Amino acid sequence: MSLSNSNDAKASYRWSQPAERNQVPILTHLQSLLDENRHYRVLEIGSGTGQHAVHFANALPKVEWITSDLKENHATLNAYLEVAGNPRIRRPIELDAESLAKFDEQVDVIYTANTCHIMSWEQAQAMILNAGRVLATQGLFLVYGPFHVGGQANSEGNYRFDLSLSQTNAWQGIRNREDVIREADAAGFSLTQAFDMPANNQLLVLERRRD
Repeated sequence: MSLSNSNDAKASYRWSQPAERNQVPILTHLQSLLDENRHYRVLEIGSGTGQHAVHFANALPKVEWITSDLKENHATLNAYLEVAGNPRIRRPIELDAESLAKFDEQVDVIYTANTCHIMSWEQAQAMILNAGRVLATQGLFLVYGPFHVGGQANSEGNYRFDLSLSQTNAWQGIRNREDVIREADAAGFSLTQAFDMPANNQLLVLERRRD
C-alpha cells in the first residue's frame, strides 16, 4: 500500500509535503555517511509526521530508528507508524530538548530536521549539549534545516520565513549556522561536512570527538 496515497489511513495521521520532497535528497547523504555493513541505532529528535523515519528506515536495512516527539504528537505519529509496519522503527518516546538529558541509551546517530527554528535558542542550545551526552564517541549528529550564514538569510524565501516565525512567536527564528557550530564545538562535536540542500536548506554533519 502506498502510504501517501491511502486516503483512509491518512485520515488518522498528518502528512507533510515538504517532508515528502526532501526525504530523497537527505537519504542520498545518509547512504553516503553510514556504512551499509554496520548496524546503527538512530535517535530522531522531533519525528513529526514520521515520514522521514519510515522512508529512511525502509531504505537502510541495518538501521534501528528511534522516533521521538512531544506527547501531543504521538497519536498521529503512532497511526502512521502502524500503517508503515516496519519493526525496526520504535514507537515514539516523549522527548524534548531538555529531557534529552534523561535519555538513558547510547546511540550511534542523532538526526533532527527542521527543529532548531521552531525551538527557542535556549532549547536549541540544550538539544546540542545533551546530544553530546548521549551520542557515542565518533557518532554523528545530523542537523537539517534552514540556517542564516554570517547573520544573513541566504534567500528571499528564508528571509520571509524567518520574519513569519518571529511574528508568530518572538522566540522562534532561523538560527545562524555559525552559532550552531560554536555550540556544537563546545559540546564536543566537530563539523565534518555541510551540504547545501534543496529549498535553501542545509545538512550539517557533526561528529562526536574522542576528547
